[in-house]
Amino acid sequence: MDAFDFLETLPTATLERLFEDPWACQAIFQALPPLAQQFVMRLLPTNAVVPRKLLEQWVVHDPGDVKRLPLQFQVALRKLEGLRVFIQQEGGGYRPHPTFQKQLMYALSNLGGSPWESGRQYLPKDPDNTFAPADLERYARARWDSVLHYMVGSTAVQEPPQSVVDILLRTRLLQASGADSRALHITDTGYEFMLKDIHVQMWIFMLEYIRTLDNTGTLKQEDILQFLFQISYCQTGGFYAVADLTETQRLLLGDFIDFGLLFRKRPNSDRFYTTSLAVNLIFGGSTGQKRSHIPTERQLWIKAPSCSSWSRRISRFTPILRQLFTLPCSVSLLTLWRDYRTWQSGLSRARVCAQLSSTASRRNRFTTF
Repeated sequence: MDAFDFLETLPTATLERLFEDPWACQAIFQALPPLAQQFVMRLLPTNAVVPRKLLEQWVVHDPGDVKRLPLQFQVALRKLEGLRVFIQQEGGGYRPHPTFQKQLMYALSNLGGSPWESGRQYLPKDPDNTFAPADLERYARARWDSVLHYMVGSTAVQEPPQSVVDILLRTRLLQASGADSRALHITDTGYEFMLKDIHVQMWIFMLEYIRTLDNTGTLKQEDILQFLFQISYCQTGGFYAVADLTETQRLLLGDFIDFGLLFRKRPNSDRFYTTSLAVNLIFGGSTGQKRSHIPTERQLWIKAPSCSSWSRRISRFTPILRQLFTLPCSVSLLTLWRDYRTWQSGLSRARVCAQLSSTASRRNRFTTF
C-alpha cells in the first residue's frame, strides 16, 4: 500500500481537510493515471455536473467493440472516486470536489519552487555549513541503517530511540522472545521487510507512525500527511526555516530527525535540512536515482554490491562465499539444503525468490528463477 492507496482508505472528512493544502492536491493530481488527469483538467474550470456519457465520449473505444470502454477508463474513474477527487451526483454524473478544485487551480497557477521557499532568503548565512550533500545522504542512510541493524540483533550501531522500537513491535517486524520478554528478535515479516527497497521500508514504518499518532489522539493523520506531501516538493539537501513550520510540524520535526528524514545541526538551530529519504518518500524515489540491484541466475547464485546494506541483507539468508576484489561485488549461493537458517526462519524458497525477483534489474528479472 503506497501513500495514495492509503488515502483511499481514509474517511471523506479527513481527505477534505487534506484537500485544503494546495501541495497535497498537487501531489494527488500528479499521482493520478494519465486519463484521470485529463478528466480533472477538462472539468477544472467548471462547476457543472458532467454526465458519465460525456466522459465516455472523451475516450477512444475498443476497435473490436465500439460499445466497450477501454480498461483505462474504468481505472481512471475508480481512482478519482476512491480519492474523492470526483463526487458522484444523482443520475450518474460527476463533478470535481470543490475544495480540491479550488486548491489545485491555485497550485497550478501560483505554486513554484519549494514550500517555505520565501523564508530561506531571510535566514542568515550559516558559518558551520561545511558538509557536502554526500554527507547528508550518509547521515540519512546511517540513521535508517541503525534501525535495520537493530532488527537483526547487531550491536555495532547505537540502539534506536524507544519510539522507533515501539513501531517495530506494532508492525510485527520484531517480537518479544518466549524465554525473555525483554529480548526481541526478528519475525518472518521482518525478514521480508529487510529485502524491500529502502523507500518501501520507510513508508511501511511511517504508515504505522501515522496510525499510532492518530489513534492515540496525539496528532491528526491529515496534518502528518500534509507535512510529508510538502517535504516531497523540497530540494534534497535544501535548508528551510524552522520558523516557517506550523506548530504541528515543529512537533513532528524531532521524530523526523530520529528517523533520518530531516537533519538539524543543533536542537535550537534556526533551519533544518531535507534528505533524499524524505523527498522521495511519497513518490518512491526519483527515476534518475542510482539504485543497487541484485541480478540472479537460474542456479540462484546471488551477486550483490558489497556495500554494507546489501551485505547485511544477504548474510541473513545465505553466507557470503566470495568477495570479488576486481569488482565491488559479493557472491552467495542459495540452495534448499545448505541455507537452513533461511528456511528455519519461516521463509520459503518461493518467498525469497519473489523478493529477489522484484529487486533484480530489469535486464535480469525474467531469468531470476
